[in-house]
Amino acid sequence: MNTSSRSMANSTLSPARILCCDIDAFFCQAAYLAWPEKLRDVELLLVGGHPE
Repeated sequence: MNTSSRSMANSTLSPARILCCDIDAFFCQAAYLAWPEKLRDVELLLVGGHPE
């Protein structure tokens, strides 16, 4: 493990840090950061997809 990987593994995450595994996760994180007061009590946020 290189130095940067080790430091990331030991770091703690703050609520403002964005970690995305896929595009939907990215948009869910972005929505939460943009409207935290509206999404404070939301347990499930669905973003994107096709209406069909």
